[in-house]
Amino acid sequence: MDEKLLKQFDLFRERTGDSVSAAILTLAPTLACDRGKRTGLTYQDAAEFLGVSVTSVKKIVSEGILKPVRVGRSIRFNVEDLEDFQRRRLPTKAVHPSSHLRHFQRPKCQTT
Repeated sequence: MDEKLLKQFDLFRERTGDSVSAAILTLAPTLACDRGKRTGLTYQDAAEFLGVSVTSVKKIVSEGILKPVRVGRSIRFNVEDLEDFQRRRLPTKAVHPSSHLRHFQRPKCQTT
């Protein structure tokens, strides 16, 4: 095991007095960052996440734009892949200035 993890485990065990709690506290950050842990969205879940229909998700997959993960016989999507896809999507066309939808076209605030 990694020396750093062992030191953290010993520190948590001293503070909590419980080996199981110390192990959970030591490994929680590692497990939270695990990409595979966030795999598991079905077509329906992916469609809801993206705000589109299941048919649209299947079309996006068939075009090779979005790559699902096979888990046994089922197909699942990574949350990170869906977030990347959302960032890559083309912006909507500009609307007429008098349209009530123009507030969607406002530039986003830049925080520096």
